[in-house]
Amino acid sequence: MFSMLARIQMSSLRIFALAAALMLLAKFNALLELPDEWIAPTLVAAHAASRLCSTTLIHALDYVRDDDSSRAKPLAVRMGSGSLIVAGCFGLAPLALLPWQAALAGLLLALLTTFLAARYFVKRIGGYTGDCLGAVQQGAELAIYLGILSVAWNFS
Repeated sequence: MFSMLARIQMSSLRIFALAAALMLLAKFNALLELPDEWIAPTLVAAHAASRLCSTTLIHALDYVRDDDSSRAKPLAVRMGSGSLIVAGCFGLAPLALLPWQAALAGLLLALLTTFLAARYFVKRIGGYTGDCLGAVQQGAELAIYLGILSVAWNFS
């Protein structure tokens, strides 16, 4: 009998490759639609804030992979509140480069994405793995792009 993690590892790589390609295409198209002066601040802010979203999972959830093949083993220890506050300062500061409406829209969508992903991970595997952190980071980054883009269209 296979565990849930073993079944996930045996999944078709083609699906993951397709998802990665679609994610890259969606990010590219979102950035293309932004006004030129918003692109650089959006790239910096979305990267930092999306990393913060992954970091919140390390603080809030349990690490579920205990075998030696894990590359994220150093993350198995739950992050303390002080470390999360420092990460929050660095993750949120670049949002100040954008109009507050755009920063707020992007952040709210990223938080929603992170919350829904965390619920799914807990339900399916009981916590997070390194792959979960990467998926949340990528999803949150796209969510931030889309939130910022929704405000940018109204500014034009």
